[in-house]
Formats: sequence, structure tokens, C-alpha cells
Amino acid sequence: MNRVKDVEYVFGVYNSLIVTVYKPTSWHVCKDAVDKLPKHVTELTEKTENRIFFVDEGFENHMRPDEPEKFYLYKSIAGLKVNQSAQNPITYLNPVE
Repeated sequence: MNRVKDVEYVFGVYNSLIVTVYKPTSWHVCKDAVDKLPKHVTELTEKTENRIFFVDEGFENHMRPDEPEKFYLYKSIAGLKVNQSAQNPITYLNPVE
């Protein structure tokens, strides 16, 4: 859980293209924040209760993306050295300094 607290943006990627950008405002463990879970999650299992999820208040309130979010939209990640066929759909990228 500590690592995700430093995540500034979460990208939804399809065919190596960033199709959505989220800016998490808070992170939660499923079993500790049942009231914040998406409506389609009707029950937690042993397998899912310790998963973490984020809330993007801007997205939840239908706010338009800000300039940094717009910057990343529709950019390709094809040139990045990430295993795009990995079983785990999560990849952490550290910013270039």
C-alpha cells in the first residue's frame, strides 16, 4: 500500500495507447472501505478483500481533465520497456529525472 501512495497518475492503456488518465485522490484496501467500493462490487472474497483501489474525485464529479492529464492522453507506451502481456495488469513507472 505504501508504494501506491506516491502514484500521481494512473493510465488506462489499450493496444499500447493511453486512453484514459486518472489522478487518484485516495487509495483504499477493499475490506477497509466497503462503502467506497464501486456499485458493481457486491461481495468480497478471500481473493479480493485485500486488493487496493483508488478514488479519483475529479472523475467521480465529472470534471474535465486538467492540462497534465490531457498531456498524457493518446500517447503511446509502445517504446517503454514494460511487459505488456504480463498477467498482473499493474506496472509502476518512475518519472525520468
